[in-house]
Amino acid sequence: MLANFVFLTNDEKSGKVKMYFEPEGSDEVIEISWANADYIADKLAEFKVKDIDGLRAALGKNPSQEVYTYEYTDNSGNKREGYTLDEPFPEASEPDKAIVSGKVVDVRYNGKKIAVTVDMGKGKLFTVVRSCSVYNPDVKKLYGSADKKRNLLNRFGVSDFGDLAGSTVTFVRQAAGSNYYYDPTPAD
Repeated sequence: MLANFVFLTNDEKSGKVKMYFEPEGSDEVIEISWANADYIADKLAEFKVKDIDGLRAALGKNPSQEVYTYEYTDNSGNKREGYTLDEPFPEASEPDKAIVSGKVVDVRYNGKKIAVTVDMGKGKLFTVVRSCSVYNPDVKKLYGSADKKRNLLNRFGVSDFGDLAGSTVTFVRQAAGSNYYYDPTPAD
């Protein structure tokens, strides 16, 4: 949903940034909160600003932002829901087909995983999600892996994930124990 920026607060002691938006066509105000220093730094870079004052100015100049809802259950079983500026990453389709082939209609890469959506014909879309990250148990965080990214690019036969858009690709289902995943095989 589109929402207009209202104001921003920055609690330097706790490191939290809270932004308030008014959804178009609504009288209510929603809150988006950022608390992780690494995440805040990444978001500032996305907005091409150096600090919170720069973010406040950028949002003031461009107040209309796309806001998304999120909902998930954390590891402790607590249900979390709220609003975010991050577009949700596509979910993988059910791994029930041995071979998926078609024209690539959407490619999303977030630095840790890639989602490739193919049109299998007659409007049937199938999304394959592949990871190119490693998990660091010391900080409980996923990090992008240059080696895994390069390997995945080689499997697709491209030098950049954006090159996949509009091409034809075939995915072959593989099994690792009870888990299924798809290996890309570029069509000639």
